[in-house]
Amino acid sequence: MRALVAQQLQLSEVETGKRLQQLDQLLPGLQLHTMAPDVVARMATDVTAVAARLLQLRTIFPGADAFKLALREPFLVYGSTIFRLQRAATELRGLLPGLDVDRLVEEEPSLLDVRTLRKAIKEFQRAEPSLDVLQALALDPSMAFRFNFRKAPNLNVAIGRRMPVVPQAVAVPVVPAKSA
Repeated sequence: MRALVAQQLQLSEVETGKRLQQLDQLLPGLQLHTMAPDVVARMATDVTAVAARLLQLRTIFPGADAFKLALREPFLVYGSTIFRLQRAATELRGLLPGLDVDRLVEEEPSLLDVRTLRKAIKEFQRAEPSLDVLQALALDPSMAFRFNFRKAPNLNVAIGRRMPVVPQAVAVPVVPAKSA
């Protein structure tokens, strides 16, 4: 794993190991060894930014455990934009009035794909018109997308960045020195 991440980051294995250790200290339950190397590389690109994002998550979802959010959906600390994340949180609070949105997102981060959630709620209401969808979500947020057969939630599209985070190798042109 370390070698693959080091290769993606274009760093030595020693430097990569230091970054992975910092990530492990920041998010002790993350189990980096079980994650895809590109995901780990994105987080290891800037460990300080991951720490800052955890603080932002606490601000946006004060009733949620930011560490659990990061463990359940690492994309929230390396791939989402703060603006789109805040917008999704605001929309979600409007869509689910009276519910503890922070707790729901902590349990089921895919709820942040609000567009797909809206469609899923419509499908749920069509399939089970006698049930209260808000009450059902409050009891089990994972059921949100069970009746949505058309599209699965996609946080990358819903709240993601539009450009890659992992640095890419850039060719720098060599300009020959002028001879005197």
